[in-house]
Amino acid sequence: MATEKRSSSVKRGSGKSREVSFEPLRRILYLHNLLRRTSEGRRVTAERLTEQLNTSGFDVSLRTVQRYLENFEIHFTGIRHDNAKPIGWWWEASAADDTLHVSKETALALCLAEAHLKHLLPSAELKHLTPLFQHARKMVEFGGDVNRYKRMLDRIWIFPRGWQLQPPRIEGRIFDQIMNAILESKEIEIKYKKAGEKQPRMRRIEPLGMVERSGVYYVVGREKLSEVPKNWAMHRIEEVKEVSFFSYPKGFKIAEYARSGSLNVQFEPRTIELHLVLSPAAGAHLLESRLSDDQRTQVRDDDAIEVYATVANTLELRWWLMGLAADCEILDPQELREDICRMLSEGLRRNASHQGKRAG
Repeated sequence: MATEKRSSSVKRGSGKSREVSFEPLRRILYLHNLLRRTSEGRRVTAERLTEQLNTSGFDVSLRTVQRYLENFEIHFTGIRHDNAKPIGWWWEASAADDTLHVSKETALALCLAEAHLKHLLPSAELKHLTPLFQHARKMVEFGGDVNRYKRMLDRIWIFPRGWQLQPPRIEGRIFDQIMNAILESKEIEIKYKKAGEKQPRMRRIEPLGMVERSGVYYVVGREKLSEVPKNWAMHRIEEVKEVSFFSYPKGFKIAEYARSGSLNVQFEPRTIELHLVLSPAAGAHLLESRLSDDQRTQVRDDDAIEVYATVANTLELRWWLMGLAADCEILDPQELREDICRMLSEGLRRNASHQGKRAG
């Protein structure tokens, strides 16, 4: 009989489970940053902000965004709206520095979010959030109960998963121009230099959104006369020029696009039915962190863990499997098993040829 463990939730006195997540806070910070880019002459509606949040991977309703904006107007200096239909919102450039009225617990959460987001956001984006984080740090350090809240910062650490590379540098001006083009649905011309190319080339694209993957930011968009979205690494863009407005494609969801594996090297078929057997030590984490929504897991009589899952057929999947090669057997599909064997054999050949020798 198949057995499967699910990750436990934290229990509190009420008996209800409560999951701790930074997602609402990231959503608020992202909305706050979008609004700070909007001046009175370039008002933006709650509907447009909702669309931008959803295309950037946040699942949020129009009513939630409207509630955030109403609270922003209360707690921030400089946020304004008009009485048009629909209502337009903007950031008043002449306003004094804003002061956020938050509890010490919220300030502590903001400090933790800063520690997390600095590994994910480029410096140009963090610059817009700096006043918010500075205010939170002041509250934690000088807002009463100092030792208690400063101790908490010393007792919590956010550790990114996997081997971390330093993210490539993105010029702040380029980042701001692209974010504005995404927000306003404006077609742009970019001077883009692909990896390995000596000279950049001009490309005209309709930016549909932005995706961060392992510290690298990608603009997702369509080239003219094409319906197929593509990716452009933002750090390889040297110039940006706004051209004209375009109609955002109905039904396109950037989160679905990213989850489909489109940001990775894809193989055919694009999805596969993966069947693995792993040692108890190597497979234990898959009892808690699933490969897919349809994953089925069975602990065999010898304690080995058998896994069935539908996954994207990507190069990243192959890297992951090679990392588990000593403790993992790929039963299906056969083509994937052969690919892994070929890559491991090539790696063994390259490294075994230098065994006992020092690199000259």
